[in-house]
Amino acid sequence: IAAMRAVANAERLIRAGITTVRDCGCQGNVNIDLARAVREGVVSMAPHILASGPAICMTGGHGHFVGLEADGPDEVRKAVRQVLKAGADFIKLIATGGVITPGVSAGATQFSLEELAVAVEEARKVGATVAAHAHGAEGIRNALRAGVTTVEHASYVDDEGVRLFVETGAILVSTLLASRRQMEHLNEVPEYVAYKISRHIDRESESVRRLIAAGVPAAGGTDAGTPFNPHGDLAEQLVILAEHGLGNLGALEAGTLVSARALGIAEVTGSLTPGKRADILAVEGNPAEDLSRLKAVSAVWKSGKRLVG
Repeated sequence: IAAMRAVANAERLIRAGITTVRDCGCQGNVNIDLARAVREGVVSMAPHILASGPAICMTGGHGHFVGLEADGPDEVRKAVRQVLKAGADFIKLIATGGVITPGVSAGATQFSLEELAVAVEEARKVGATVAAHAHGAEGIRNALRAGVTTVEHASYVDDEGVRLFVETGAILVSTLLASRRQMEHLNEVPEYVAYKISRHIDRESESVRRLIAAGVPAAGGTDAGTPFNPHGDLAEQLVILAEHGLGNLGALEAGTLVSARALGIAEVTGSLTPGKRADILAVEGNPAEDLSRLKAVSAVWKSGKRLVG
């Protein structure tokens, strides 16, 4: 079932004009297998996919029900090697608790700095980027000091965290869309989810504004797959980024070139530049003036092949 859903979601993404996507964690290696199927032409109605395999977390940590549990630097090192062996394109780490996992505080520190650092070390050996889920201030600082490429969420960033973002050049991947979707359905999500998201959404919004104001680059990300947050709604997250200080042009760059940098593929895609892949979205109207026009998809080309329209 998970594999079938993944194929359906991939088609939904390409029809929404998303030509490249990064999947930050799933059951087993479904995302790795789908990425391979797309590369080999078995699945054609899909974006280019970069897959992490399961996210790596501590025992009982956030997302453990779909993650790969590891404790201590040696186990974390082995876990990274295992997912790379399976074909992962990048590494996803869980540095703090999260919203949808019961029994843990969203801001609680989970992996230590040492555990995060060995994971980054192993990833760098093969040129892989590293994404770190981090809500809490200490977890954000640990992830940045370890050298991760991107920090997902960054809900409780403090002054030192802002400084480290700027110093390291790490990229913010805000997922305020996911938080807003859960807030819109408080009576339909589990009580513990409603409690946690209600307590932190305002702080998360404040943190995004602070980071953007400090000049931290922001990429497009939605946390799709979380409650009431389907795949393909990147345009709505870009609107949120524009409202939090990026403006329309900055938000468009977040969804294109900055995202390509976050994925480590800016030399092949992310801008309409001679020599890069012809990954092109055509829409009705001017999204620089109205970002909602990104939803009015008229045609999509992936690597020069027209798949939509």
